[in-house]
Amino acid sequence: RQGATGQSGAAAEIQRALTARGRALQRCLGVAGLPEEATLRVAVEPSGRLVLTSATLPSGADRDALSCLNRVITRIRVRGAPARRVTVVHRLGGRQR
Repeated sequence: RQGATGQSGAAAEIQRALTARGRALQRCLGVAGLPEEATLRVAVEPSGRLVLTSATLPSGADRDALSCLNRVITRIRVRGAPARRVTVVHRLGGRQR
């Protein structure tokens, strides 16, 4: 189904899209496999484009990590975008094996 969706549906779609790109996001951090977490705050615009609005990165992250994360995230589009901007918090690392 295409078209506008509710905020909770959009948030779930964002999480699925970010999880699907998890390896690319981990490569940006340069800390794949370490127990540290990175917290990303990501918004979806009504157009379906994702936008990185903020990030808390582990101390071992490469200095270019933020640019890389932004590049990966802005290439993601979700279908069924919400009628207004929705923001989610997505965590990388920690429990990954």
